[in-house]
Amino acid sequence: MSRTILLLLGAALWATGAESEEVEVYVSPGATVILPCHSTPPPRTPLTIHWTKRKNMTDSTVWRMERSGMEFRGSGEGKRSHCPHSGFPEGDFSLRIEKVREHDEGVYLCRVRGGFVSVDRTVLLRVIAVLASPSVPVEGSPVSLSCSVTPWPQGAKVSWHVNNRPLPLSRPGSKVTREGRSLELVAVVPEERGSVFSCVVHHHGDTGTASHTLAVRGIMSPARDSTVFVAVGAAVSLPCVFTEALSAQQSGWERETEGAVSPVLRPSSLAPFSSQDVSLQLAVAEERDAGMYRCYGQVEGKRVERRVRLVTAKVSVTTFPLTLTCELSNNTGVQRYEWSHVIFDSNGTRLVTPLTSGPSNSFLVTGRSQEVTTGEFLCEFYGAEGILGNASFYVPIVGHQEGAPEAGGSSGHIAMVTTMSVLFVVLLLITGKMYRNHRRRVMILQYPALETVIHSSFPRSSPTREDRKKVTEAAACADV
Repeated sequence: MSRTILLLLGAALWATGAESEEVEVYVSPGATVILPCHSTPPPRTPLTIHWTKRKNMTDSTVWRMERSGMEFRGSGEGKRSHCPHSGFPEGDFSLRIEKVREHDEGVYLCRVRGGFVSVDRTVLLRVIAVLASPSVPVEGSPVSLSCSVTPWPQGAKVSWHVNNRPLPLSRPGSKVTREGRSLELVAVVPEERGSVFSCVVHHHGDTGTASHTLAVRGIMSPARDSTVFVAVGAAVSLPCVFTEALSAQQSGWERETEGAVSPVLRPSSLAPFSSQDVSLQLAVAEERDAGMYRCYGQVEGKRVERRVRLVTAKVSVTTFPLTLTCELSNNTGVQRYEWSHVIFDSNGTRLVTPLTSGPSNSFLVTGRSQEVTTGEFLCEFYGAEGILGNASFYVPIVGHQEGAPEAGGSSGHIAMVTTMSVLFVVLLLITGKMYRNHRRRVMILQYPALETVIHSSFPRSSPTREDRKKVTEAAACADV
């Protein structure tokens, strides 16, 4: 009687310990997936764990462990599967499958037996992916993105995201078809290169997500029409880098001038065209180089191009009053200018003194309380995204020496011009005087007797005023 009671109690405990559950798990190809299988409470006695895969009503072993601890692996996904032993004490018998492939999808069964514990789990593994056709489109061409789930869940709902944000229903240039399973992009734009498109599948409370990073062939740099700033006299490179190798005959540069387009010839002294980088190099930028340029190339018979505007910058000087102006060939997008004075001390350290900042591109030097004697005036111009470029003006002498008093608002430039003018007048007077003396001596040498009279007129002692008067009268006669 007591034995019968014990058997019935054991059967009851076995029945209460038995668990059954069915879940869905989504995974992308190439990823690692964990198929859950847990026991509550965890078994305390030696047990057996058996993972199988059901196909065509037949179960095949994926991974199995006997009470002795001996492990067995099946073929196919079994070679990439195992149950971490570290989770057994906590009742975790989940199966880990690495480098998932599309044919790994299907129904998996977990059976755990040990003591009075019996665990049965059914896990449906769905492989989800986003497929692009063509896989790498050319910019400006259409592309189709499809959400693939194997096996496809009947009645599932699909939504699309771009860079982790829901795709707007009215997004220009895109169309969702086949109950959300496909996304059509009418024309891929360069800005979409590297964008992550994701499809999210909702089915019976379970969610699966797969993503695809869009690759686009064409011009990689710049990604869009751009502007390059350069100071007059400096070297500059107009960037144009393709995503794949092209021949020189398929790519080149053009310049837009007053509505006309003309080819740009690259000097042989510069770096030649490469198969991918066809950037245009200018060793010395001149003011006449400013304007709109176009880089173009052929990719699978389709012309792709990028427009690059070259903006030249220089600092011009005007006097009375002394003013520096930062002149740009095109100031579109420029919001403010910053002026600073740059010098190098005896140790070669670069010292920068900010002067002014604002929307004006001019800087008034005259009347400044801070006087500078040498160095560089630096003009930096900024846009919405930061600094765009700069231009410099080097001066040998500007302003007064340190400690000299200001002269009623006159600038150092005016003082320098005045000094040079005075020196020039003095030099002119000295030159005239020397020429008159030379002329007078030539005329005296034409009359030797007169020269004798002149020399004899001077006594050994210092000549008197009367003697000098006679010499002057003699010289006047010689001029006649």
